[in-house]
Amino acid sequence: LENLALDPEFSIFGQMVQQHPDLEPRFGVFLSHDDSIPSEITLGGHDQRRFSGEVDWAPLVNPELGYWQINVRAVWIGDERIELCDDGDCSAIVDTGTSLVGVPKSISQHVNWLLARTVPSNPDSMDCRGHPGP
Repeated sequence: LENLALDPEFSIFGQMVQQHPDLEPRFGVFLSHDDSIPSEITLGGHDQRRFSGEVDWAPLVNPELGYWQINVRAVWIGDERIELCDDGDCSAIVDTGTSLVGVPKSISQHVNWLLARTVPSNPDSMDCRGHPGP
């Protein structure tokens, strides 16, 4: 989105559409379950091979702010539904460049406990990709 770019010349989508008008100002993200298939990002559309079913586009909320911000209808961690968004007043910023999860302070401890894992033998280091999550 151009509003976070230092200048319109630095907006990747602005430049993409200007130089290649046949491409859509959209992108698709595929996150692989393991390293045997690489994750990827597709600019100018999406790769139909990477999912089954139909595409369900989410409209941006306040795009003038420059974020990929969308409405959130529900949040689940494992089998537990987080009631915070039940009133339909939640939004989230989709950012594939971060591993941060931001939640209101009132539920942060509860969310932290739901995401925590018991790790046997307290190792000095471990690859979390091989350890089951919530």
